[in-house]
Amino acid sequence: NRRLQHDKYLFWGIGFLRSDYKRRTLRSFYSMWNKTCMHDEYADYLREKRRIRRENPDAPPFQFNAKGRKGPNPYYPPCAKFAMKIVAAMKEDNVSLILSNEMFSMTEYFEPGGLYRNPIFFEHFKDIWEGWDITVVVTYRRLAEWMLSSMKQFNMEDIRYGQEPCTKWPLDGGKMHNETWPKIKEWLAASAVSSETYNQQMTLAHTWVYLDGIIQTWKNAGFRVHVMNMHSKRQITKQLMCDFIPDAPESCAFLENRTEEPPRNVRNMAWFAYNDIVHTAAKRHVIPRPMQLARFKPKMTVKLAQYHEGVLNQTFADFPLLCPDETEVQQLLDASLAFERKWMPEWSATPGVEEAHRASFDKIAHKKREFCKVDMDRLFRGVKSWRGLFERLNQTW
Repeated sequence: NRRLQHDKYLFWGIGFLRSDYKRRTLRSFYSMWNKTCMHDEYADYLREKRRIRRENPDAPPFQFNAKGRKGPNPYYPPCAKFAMKIVAAMKEDNVSLILSNEMFSMTEYFEPGGLYRNPIFFEHFKDIWEGWDITVVVTYRRLAEWMLSSMKQFNMEDIRYGQEPCTKWPLDGGKMHNETWPKIKEWLAASAVSSETYNQQMTLAHTWVYLDGIIQTWKNAGFRVHVMNMHSKRQITKQLMCDFIPDAPESCAFLENRTEEPPRNVRNMAWFAYNDIVHTAAKRHVIPRPMQLARFKPKMTVKLAQYHEGVLNQTFADFPLLCPDETEVQQLLDASLAFERKWMPEWSATPGVEEAHRASFDKIAHKKREFCKVDMDRLFRGVKSWRGLFERLNQTW
């Protein structure tokens, strides 16, 4: 953020949600995605603003005054006044802003009655940023990989805080994670008929809308959209700060000169399998109730993972697995390739791109076998104890 500030940019997003500008928290920007604020309260403000401009075309710019009105200007709507005060200050200081948050693509905003479904949201959003040059930037990721990543994040929500259902024992209301392939099939089916609910064809997964829905929605509202490519050899932060943004030289130079790879948010499918194995062990009394009461389920999951990965040097693919029908898997690959041809036509036509797409999918589906699930019946056959489960893991299936 320091280098961005030298370039007269400010970032607010994941990892920097507590950022501030002149001691004003940027968390107030959440108000711009509040339906009541942006649909209703802002409408009252905008009507008053337009009335004053009609009556007095020479009225000064509308800006928040902490003591109340300043000349003929109306109050900012209470729900958005702090965000609008920051926007006004940044505009006066000629500071640009990068907003980044996956919540902007949540399905609830696209649903009937949702934030984006009423054109008034975009009208009010443009008014907040009046005089700014706005571009919506989205990142392309292959459909199959995006859905698998969505599945992993979906499962993470059940274990993240230590009190969620997948962290609890069966008799305490705990549960196993959702199975990957049935969920992906469910999302594909919902996407195929999405136009019935969303008034446009778009791809869905869990609580998120894919690139197609985002591009269509913001373009139709009159915004410029720029697409970055996660699969380009050039890292996406360099694509943003060096190739797209023209006036951030210090930030770009830092990225270009950095030798170490940036941290990656990699979620391991095996972790969810370990948790489900521990859960099944409890249900089958391989972990007796007294042991369950004495131990925290996630800690036993960690022990199992450490043994399987650290001692046995095995991966998820080494478990006995039940995998989806190959015809269904091929349909997902076909859909992923078709999406790339439609939404990334120039990239798709580049020599070697389709081959790389197929190779990446093959690695996920057939080498890492991430669409499969553990065959618990085979794994637990003859297992009577926790120690016996560890011994059972040490074999080739």
